[in-house]
Amino acid sequence: MKIYKIIQQKTSDTDYSYEFGLNADHPVYAGHFPSRAITPGVLLASMIQDLVEEVKGLKLQLTAARNIKFMEPLYPDQNEVYSLNFTVEEEKRNYKVKAIARIGEKPYFKLSATFEPRN
Repeated sequence: MKIYKIIQQKTSDTDYSYEFGLNADHPVYAGHFPSRAITPGVLLASMIQDLVEEVKGLKLQLTAARNIKFMEPLYPDQNEVYSLNFTVEEEKRNYKVKAIARIGEKPYFKLSATFEPRN
């Protein structure tokens, strides 16, 4: 069971845009945190990795994270539609990803990272 569900996506060669919702029934929320569930930041980074793997058709591993910022918590019970935009630049065997996620126009998560294919 994934923590997110894709509602809509638009892609080009290097630019990717998604609208997604959160699965409030995911078991991770029972422990993070039972009194007021919030989405763990590591799962947001993992979601981006999942989507990059999907569009590139490869299994990847995170090898460098130059910038990861969590500006606002995501509450799974708000039934919001969130947006995620990222770019992927291929450089030798690396994939440089810059991502920003928003609630409306308000950013809540940013990531600049490098992924490499898994051996």
